[in-house]
Amino acid sequence: MSSYRNVDRNECIKCYRRDPDNVNRYCLGHMIGYRTWCGATQDNDVGDFVRRHQNDISFTFQIPRCVNKVIKYYFEMQVEFYCNVSLETAGAVQYTTTRFYVPQTTFDENELTSIDYIIGKFVEKINDFNEHQKIPWIISRINYLRLCWDVINHR
Repeated sequence: MSSYRNVDRNECIKCYRRDPDNVNRYCLGHMIGYRTWCGATQDNDVGDFVRRHQNDISFTFQIPRCVNKVIKYYFEMQVEFYCNVSLETAGAVQYTTTRFYVPQTTFDENELTSIDYIIGKFVEKINDFNEHQKIPWIISRINYLRLCWDVINHR
């Protein structure tokens, strides 16, 4: 299931308040639209999840590009993790949910349509997250993937 919305600037400010990577600087402080692909219980592999939606992701990116000459964008993915807190205590499982951001690094249209690039960036962020943990976390579910965009005004 996916959804598309044009949003007002105040609604997107809420997104920035939960933005640990300061992604808003890539989108000029406001968004004009986003699309979200929701995960299901069985979605626990980043590559499979993104590949399943790759045609819709590319199509979604083309909509604002057809209307506006240049856009800025970023991807946001919310992932739910679990880990066994103690090997001695069976069933002692801890859960956490984290958002990962992949900002635009170029204006090259091929970057967005390269699904392997997007997957690689998310996997890199998840691996970085796990490197800083005492116990490795395992993906239990991908809650959603969101593509947000804004128009760049050239003068």
